[in-house]
Amino acid sequence: MRGSVSRPMLERLPIYASCLEKMIENGVTSVSSAKIAKELNLGEVQVRKELSYVSGAGKPRTGYDSGKLLCDIRRFLGEDKPCEAVIVGAGRLGCALLGNRNFEEIGVRVGAAFDISKHADSVDGKRIYTLEEFLPYCKEHTVRIGIITVPAENAQEACDMMLNAGIKAIWNFAPITLKVPDDVSVVNEKLAISLSHLRQQIN
Repeated sequence: MRGSVSRPMLERLPIYASCLEKMIENGVTSVSSAKIAKELNLGEVQVRKELSYVSGAGKPRTGYDSGKLLCDIRRFLGEDKPCEAVIVGAGRLGCALLGNRNFEEIGVRVGAAFDISKHADSVDGKRIYTLEEFLPYCKEHTVRIGIITVPAENAQEACDMMLNAGIKAIWNFAPITLKVPDDVSVVNEKLAISLSHLRQQIN
């Protein structure tokens, strides 16, 4: 079922959760999809469809129990069972990702980074290890996602390390096409293309 969820929907779910958290803080115990849509300036049909996918249909006239809906969204995103991830490449980008606390909102815990030469011992309490420690760490922590932030010439080597550790999902920031088995998922984050797309919007 989750494989059919669109990327835009996954981007909106944490926004719904944040909206619900504020409502609950203000004493709102029940809420409709229409109310959430209005608060976020989104289409009511879209919000109703996505909340129904995650938490079923709300009750007539009362909508959803706010607390339950928030729990359902968090559970869907995997916050209750976070998936372990690691970074290979502890330069500026790697350290920035290591220190990003927002990943846990979508059920991913980036626990450590690895580098051929450590620039620091830790980032926000998360350790940076040598490459020699990569395989033992992955086995001990059952790492399922690998994040590559090394230069292009080192990316395939980093990828091979991840494959050897049993990692089946890779987020690749290097500008290179990785060679992986058919059962391994790769998402290539092309930063230059994203910036180019933004540049075109101001022409």
